[in-house]
Amino acid sequence: INETEFSIGSLIIATEAAGYDIPLIRAVLQMEGVDSRAIAIDVEKAFLEIFGVRDVLVDESNGTALVQYIEHVTNVDEFYEAVNRIHCTIQSISEDLSHQQKIIQHKALLKRQFIFSLVVAGLIMTLMSVSILDQEYDFFLNFAFWALATPVQFWAGASFYSLTWKAIKRRSLDMNTLIAVGSSTAYCYSVAATVFYHASFFQEAHSLHIESLFKHTTGTYFDTSAAIIGFILLGRFLETRVKAQATEAIGKLLSLQAKYARVERESLERDIPIEEVVPGDVVHVRPGEKIPVDGQVLIGTSEVDESMLTGESVPVMKIPGELVFAATVNTAGSFKFVATNVGRNTMLAQIIRMVDEAQGSKASIQRLVDRVASYFVPGVIIVALLVFFCWLIFGA
Repeated sequence: INETEFSIGSLIIATEAAGYDIPLIRAVLQMEGVDSRAIAIDVEKAFLEIFGVRDVLVDESNGTALVQYIEHVTNVDEFYEAVNRIHCTIQSISEDLSHQQKIIQHKALLKRQFIFSLVVAGLIMTLMSVSILDQEYDFFLNFAFWALATPVQFWAGASFYSLTWKAIKRRSLDMNTLIAVGSSTAYCYSVAATVFYHASFFQEAHSLHIESLFKHTTGTYFDTSAAIIGFILLGRFLETRVKAQATEAIGKLLSLQAKYARVERESLERDIPIEEVVPGDVVHVRPGEKIPVDGQVLIGTSEVDESMLTGESVPVMKIPGELVFAATVNTAGSFKFVATNVGRNTMLAQIIRMVDEAQGSKASIQRLVDRVASYFVPGVIIVALLVFFCWLIFGA
């Protein structure tokens, strides 16, 4: 695709319209020189010209910019170039915490939903087991079950319907479709059995249940629909909890990073944000300081605590020619080193990236399950429809 003919925004809109989500990185930029709305507009235009930037919002009151961009399509180096062209500077770049907050909020919502669903399912099952063979009791009890199961179906189970609709729009079916169809069938049949309880069809079905299955049953399946949704949401809660733990680990790794580096430039030492360090800079590290970027020792010797990388608590001796890594701690002497890897190329950044990629990647068995589900789900629905129509035609 020729990027001059298609904007990244239109590609994202088309992809999202097909039912897919594009993960966006959100970064908060603290800038200097953005002191008016006119400059803020220029900054926004400069960012939006970068291929891969989805959206940008500049607040001139505090000099910050919230940038949403597609990872691997663009990077922060292009942000510096864009800002420099309009004579502003970026002081620091940090990850927007809203992504982590969204995961935490989603986990809390899933917890409330699965607990509510399973409690409702358990309550309905308990009341259904009461040994009272009274049709009027069953009639009014079913309305109570209906009231309990409805919020489970359309509040706790809302995500299954939205994901099913997205799957249908891209002409495919997945496990969400099977969950939505299965729970909806149980729920809709139960609603019909409740509303038309005294109809002969449902009376016969009710009698068969009482005789063959349980001592008592109301002839509805509200417990089934609630239990299906509850158990699936329990699984998704456990999955989201693991993701939240991974996100928390990434946040802790980010907190290990130094904010500034003491760099020699023009025969003078000055502290600059680590985002401004470039390969080849000579960096001075004093006792007790964190090493800001990866590099190779040039002058001096010291012991460095590398436990955050290796887990080894004993400091490692560093002499000229040895490698040092970002976020490790200089414990004893001072030394100077030449920066080799900066920004997203440091060992720490690579660890963070691997954790992030592992969090979003799928295991091979999971990809196999997805492929099987694309055939299994339509097959199950077709077989269920055939059985239903055969029962209507040939059944008692």
